[in-house]
Amino acid sequence: EVMSLCHDGVECWGEVSHRAVLELAARARARIYPVQHDEAHHHAGVDCLGVGCPVITYDRGAMAEVFEDGVDGFVVRDRVEFQGAMMKAETLDRGKIEGRAWARWGPVAVGDRLMPVLIEASRGARWG
Repeated sequence: EVMSLCHDGVECWGEVSHRAVLELAARARARIYPVQHDEAHHHAGVDCLGVGCPVITYDRGAMAEVFEDGVDGFVVRDRVEFQGAMMKAETLDRGKIEGRAWARWGPVAVGDRLMPVLIEASRGARWG
């Protein structure tokens, strides 16, 4: 179904290794992720942002919290918007996408957010 929205230059590679994903993402116009269910997070998409590749996805689950529409990708509502976003992906600043990804999802940023929680847990704090 996704391929029907694509122009002739789009290739489908199927399942590939993580290293290959990053190498492909670094050269790709965009990562298309037509999620059809409510997903909490999209780790592969975040990996793509880390090499400057914009992500195009539907507004399902937490996608709008992970990807900022028009900045590091496009979060769309329907097939028409998805198709339009595929044509606009090259207008996004890949350097800005990469920088924002590392600032938000890189190991230092994640460690800074996680460390206080781990310290609290080590002191006996419990949630829920």
